Amino acid sequence: MSKQTKVFVASAMLGTVILADASPWTEKHEAAVVRIEVPLQGAPTPQVATGFIITGAEQRYYVVTASHGIVATVVPEPSPECMPLPTGMKMSLRRKNGQEVIGKCVVHIGNDTALIELQPPQSPLTYPRLELNARTPKRHELLYYGGFPFKIEFIVARKAEVSANDWPPEGWTATEANPAKGMSGGPYLEAKGTVVGLHHGQASDASGWGFFVPVSLLKTSLEKFVRPVVVGPDPDAVAVAPGPNCSASSVAKVFRHVHPSQRVAIYNTLCHPADPQVSALLPHLEYEPPQQLIAAAAPPSSFSGVFSLPSLSAPSLPATPSAPDPQEVTARVKRELKLSETTCLEESNVTVVFDLLNCHNRGQFLPSPNVGGTNTPALVVMHSTYTTSAQAAIGVLTSTTFQASAHVLIERDGSFVQLVPFNRAAWHAGPGKWEGMTGLNNKSIGLELINAGKLTKMDDGKFKALNGAIIPDSEVQIVNGQAWHKYTAEQIAATVAIGKALAKTYKISAVVGHCDLAPGIKADPGPAFPTGQIEAYVLNIPDRRAGCPGS
Repeated sequence: MSKQTKVFVASAMLGTVILADASPWTEKHEAAVVRIEVPLQGAPTPQVATGFIITGAEQRYYVVTASHGIVATVVPEPSPECMPLPTGMKMSLRRKNGQEVIGKCVVHIGNDTALIELQPPQSPLTYPRLELNARTPKRHELLYYGGFPFKIEFIVARKAEVSANDWPPEGWTATEANPAKGMSGGPYLEAKGTVVGLHHGQASDASGWGFFVPVSLLKTSLEKFVRPVVVGPDPDAVAVAPGPNCSASSVAKVFRHVHPSQRVAIYNTLCHPADPQVSALLPHLEYEPPQQLIAAAAPPSSFSGVFSLPSLSAPSLPATPSAPDPQEVTARVKRELKLSETTCLEESNVTVVFDLLNCHNRGQFLPSPNVGGTNTPALVVMHSTYTTSAQAAIGVLTSTTFQASAHVLIERDGSFVQLVPFNRAAWHAGPGKWEGMTGLNNKSIGLELINAGKLTKMDDGKFKALNGAIIPDSEVQIVNGQAWHKYTAEQIAATVAIGKALAKTYKISAVVGHCDLAPGIKADPGPAFPTGQIEAYVLNIPDRRAGCPGS
């Protein structure tokens, strides 16, 4: 090897290392890129293009790609209708023989861009997907693109420096890059990993110039089919320092003490970036004034403060005190959010190790004899115990007389104990069915929460549970005129933490209530439990369910 060649190779290697550190491409990003193959009449090999998956409206998913990558003729004009796909077209994730995704139809939205609507996913519940960013790329900004050049496996390009905006055709963007044939429709990522454009071609094979259509130019057309496209921040804007821990489980514990009128402002002040799904939980968090405010109005209750549902009426509480000083509240919330990072109610601290829950290497495991065969978890099923104490529930779930069990029992204070390993069947789902699935004891994980369920109001105004226990007014939630036992914020936080750990470990497709499996027969966990909001956050999907039917 000559000295000149050695210098060239060394420089190339050094450049690769430096650029790799800056690249936003991750396994998560690569997983959402789709290889598209379209057979051409008379051609020995199919035409290859690139696309990527995004989230559509109403729980739909689309592959975004270049129109010319899936049609062999002149690029079509925009069409309002979703048209049949080319005969024999195949789409696969990441590689030629990767997981196949099935399209329903294609709509051309203009600017040589097409949306391929996908069949609903089976398992896992959601497709991997990328986020769109409708800001205009800046000149000299480095972007990072990927696709399937020369019909080979997926490749990530090192960089593409933006050379000009408003490139012909009007509104497109030129880059000092040379994407090859087969990469049409591939995404351009900016430094934070969102998609600011998709590749459409090059001036010539040897020009060193590529061009793409920016998402900003497609925003109006896209929003007819997908959720609103966000305009991201200027890359040269001053970075905002990361805030404290603002996960849903922390919000569940801390923001219940924040006056409803102050929640949004404080959340947006402390949490960067604000998570829309966590933010959506804020209205469902019942207000529990801090102890110093409660003392003046009524005796405090250790069990108050839960997520309710939008249609629920407010519980019987003393008059809401006026909002305290916002600066003092913000400082207190910030301290409490930081403290929450060390608890087992925080989702990042809860993991699954050898099919058992683990938090700081501590396990709470009390084996139940009521165990079945192999379990391949696809669902998480929520139950309520209809008891007011963990001792009574554990007595039932570990007794051979009752022939019942669950994987995890969650106490009123959020503490939890595991009774059955997740790879073994617990006896909790019975003959229930879900979306055509049966035999659910062997396909689900059962979470039991200490909760008395439906309550009866007696002549003296007190509320009585099915087991005869008197439930304090502060623990009562009225739903459509019916009294129910509240779930505590700590239980919600524990459910979120456990749910996230399960979703990372197993192919969980849904979080459902026992009543969803046996409508009209089972009522738990009841409408006081926010099944839909928790499912949306845990699985990162649109809110699908507001409560169990008929409960």
